[in-house]
Amino acid sequence: MPALLVCPDNGELYRAATGEGLDVQGVRYGGDHDLRLLLTLSRIIRSAKPDIVHLHSRRGADILGALAAKWVGHPNVIITRRVDNPISAGMLNGFCIGKIPKAIVCVSDGISSVMKEAGFPSEKIAVIHSAVDASAYDSTLSKWEARKILRVLPGQSHRHVMNPSTSARNSSDAEAISLLFFIPTLLVVLRRNRFITIWRTIARLLAAKPLRVRDWSSAS
Repeated sequence: MPALLVCPDNGELYRAATGEGLDVQGVRYGGDHDLRLLLTLSRIIRSAKPDIVHLHSRRGADILGALAAKWVGHPNVIITRRVDNPISAGMLNGFCIGKIPKAIVCVSDGISSVMKEAGFPSEKIAVIHSAVDASAYDSTLSKWEARKILRVLPGQSHRHVMNPSTSARNSSDAEAISLLFFIPTLLVVLRRNRFITIWRTIARLLAAKPLRVRDWSSAS
């Protein structure tokens, strides 16, 4: 299904989407109170003539986007709420979030409860949980290939890498690798790669077998 993504032109989402060849319209605006976004979105909606205007909450996209759709007479607006911050159903929010959209999608039951308790119409609220494509974590990457990417030498644990002065008494921990500690290193290794490539590589590392993960929070 064809779709047009509208997002800030100076963020990771824009760079990733354009890198993947998606249909993207980059816009420049300063956040919740930048009324330029109202005019910009009005022009885009009028020009693109989408079947559905799907707005995502925060940074003004929900309020100003709903007003833009209303201004140009677009009848099919959906707002997705992804944060559980307390929200008032006062005059502005009540009109832009509660009245204009045909549906309010919440990505969790908790967010749905917040919206209902605030007074937004429960008949418009639906819960659609965020999902992950599990196939992205399928990998044939071996433990040793993962270590090579992370620049971990044979016999080293994450403690050896994070603290080179660690003594040999920790050698029994040598097979335990906590990927969390290596993500900053990984980002440095892949700093010239595109955003999506970085996270795909992290997914491959997470799926590496038998890469063992240990919780060091209770370690002495």
